Formats: sequence, structure tokens, C-alpha cells
Amino acid sequence: MNRQLLLALVAAGATGCTSTTLPDAGVQTGTFVVGSVCDPGTLPDECLVSGLACTPDYTGTSPTGAFCEIPGPFYSCFPPPAGPGCAADLQCVDADVDAGIAGGCLQSCTTTADCADPLTACGHLGGLGATYCLVNNCSNFWLPCAASVDGGTDGTCVYLYDDPTEGPEGACQQAGSVPVGGACNYYRGAPGETDGGLLCTNGSNCLIDYKDGDNGVCMANCDAYADGGPACLADCVLSLPPTPPPAVSLLDFYTQQGGCAQDCTTSPTCPAGLNCQQVAAEVFACLP
Repeated sequence: MNRQLLLALVAAGATGCTSTTLPDAGVQTGTFVVGSVCDPGTLPDECLVSGLACTPDYTGTSPTGAFCEIPGPFYSCFPPPAGPGCAADLQCVDADVDAGIAGGCLQSCTTTADCADPLTACGHLGGLGATYCLVNNCSNFWLPCAASVDGGTDGTCVYLYDDPTEGPEGACQQAGSVPVGGACNYYRGAPGETDGGLLCTNGSNCLIDYKDGDNGVCMANCDAYADGGPACLADCVLSLPPTPPPAVSLLDFYTQQGGCAQDCTTSPTCPAGLNCQQVAAEVFACLP
């Protein structure tokens, strides 16, 4: 997986956005094709020789857990004709084809409301020029943060990963008005709606129904990798974006937050009032 690009973009104040449908599997782009099985642990990204990205497979069908795909948000890219560019609605930014330097896939924006990923905000890459959906960096992990208004408290600072050079990295996730147990969306709503009306309140996040697109249930935040964040009385189920997403985002892949819910993957019996619902390819949780 191209972790180096994520690190570079975070250092510059960037990460996260969305796009539309990926091309059909089998599109020819070079040594690898869209849909080729790839090894997400190989660096550099073995799909990049064809201008593609080794992307996590949320469907559970890849033997390695990844496929080569047209690059989604924050993956490396080469613009045409050197490569296929990025998934729809993304731009391949800062590539130097002559020097063989790949760019990064970003979504352009005018305001934060244009950015579907609630971990992002609209800003200048490097402080100048055009505006893109960039990571909304924060460091006060698991506490309120400013998601859409400077100095505000309309978000929760969620942990991403621990960079060996820069230290812990986090992003401010936009909060909405849906309480724990309520019906929610993973992504922001239509342009002009800051939280879409269906984002979860501070301290919670949306556990998506695997078979129901962008719809899910708000559950209390927890640290899915148990490295210092909030814990649960029951289980902490890793929170994933809708499956299949419009295009897999490198930012969403590295987010380590989960939702407090009883895991019923191996034992489908849930407490009264809860149902065992599929939240990932091979994961089930007890939800309202």
C-alpha cells in the first residue's frame, strides 16, 4: 500500500475525498489491469507501473485483500497519457511525468460542504493555489475539534496512525445531530449541507450496513486497534466506509476508529432489541 503518499500529504495538510464509480474490472492499462490481484504490503506499489493503485478489497474476494484499481483519493497517480489518471471527480495533482514522479489524487472544492468525506475540509495544498478536499488535521485525539468552523467543536479528533518520524496523526471527523442508536450516513450530505443532517454526534461514528450503501447506525467511538483510545464494555468493531465505496480512499483505509457494539460474527445471538447485522465482508455486529 502506498503509505508514503499518505504521510507526505498529511505533512502538507492533505488527505481524504470521494469520487464516483470505478471502471469495470479488466480495463487494460499496462503490466497490471484493473482487477488484478496485488500485494498491499509491497513497496513501491506494484500497480503503479500501470498507473494504478493497490487498493484494499472490502468485498472479501481478493486472496491478498487488495486489487489494482484506478487510483482513488490520495493514492499515487500519473495523468494521461502517461497513465489513466484518477477515479472520476478527482484530479492528479503535482505529478512530474518527465521526472517519473507520481502525483496524488485529490478532489477540488469551493467549500468544506463540497467534500463528502467527513474527515476532510476544503483548503489550499501547501497554502497556495487551487483548493482541494484535504485532511482536517488534529492532535487532541478522541476530543471535540473544529470540523467546519475555525475554533469550533463540531467534530471528533480520531486517530489515524503513528508515524515513526512525525508521531501520532489524526483527523477531525465532522459531527452531526444523530444520537447513538440513530440512523446515519458515513459521508456528508448534498453540497451546501455541512453535515447532511445524518452524521453522528461528537464521540460516535456511523457503522455502515454492508448491504445498504451509505446507511448505518451511530455507535460510540472506540479505538479499533486498542492503542490508547476509548474502549468499550462489549466489542470494538472497526468502522469501514460504504461497500463498495465510490472509490476507496487511502485516508478512510487508515482510520482506526471503531464503534462499540457486540461482535456477532461467530455467535449470531444478540441482546433483546438488537439485530445481528453485516458491517463488513466477514464481520457482523449487534445493532439497533
